[in-house]
Amino acid sequence: MSRGNRVKYSQLPLFSLDKAYQAFYRRVQNGGKTGFPRFKGESRYRSFTDPQSGFSVEGKYLKLSKIGEVRIRLHCQIAGTIKTCSIVKKNGRYYACLAVGQALKPLPKTGKEVGVDLRIKPLAVTSDEQFFASPHHLRRSEHRLKQLQRLVSKRKKGSHRRKKSDPSPCPNA
Repeated sequence: MSRGNRVKYSQLPLFSLDKAYQAFYRRVQNGGKTGFPRFKGESRYRSFTDPQSGFSVEGKYLKLSKIGEVRIRLHCQIAGTIKTCSIVKKNGRYYACLAVGQALKPLPKTGKEVGVDLRIKPLAVTSDEQFFASPHHLRRSEHRLKQLQRLVSKRKKGSHRRKKSDPSPCPNA
């Protein structure tokens, strides 16, 4: 890795620290719950972000500077310009998170209005009496998370096996 890239990637934790302190002082000024920024060790970073232009998507490949072409599986077509690229290692696999910026087009006016009532049993009810059932994804996810958390609690803190079995939904945050 060249010196330029090493400097760029070593600055990323400093940018996130600066962002955390800016948010802290903003909350202090607004009189909200402050929450001082906590120290996050090196082992908590399982990702890196390229906020500049060291990447591009060409067909089924993500071209990264100093790494080369990496075959990717796109889940949707990219419409707009790619602003940042984050590479995340999660559960032994690598994922690329692309932040895309695009101009929003206003929707055409139809003249129709509808009110939506959000509930618990039926998830939503509209003013023209359409009922939307509540999917039970949350309960299933909570059950799975509970099992994984039990597994992690049996592992020794700081061990390789504990890192491998980390069930947190956002382990790189």
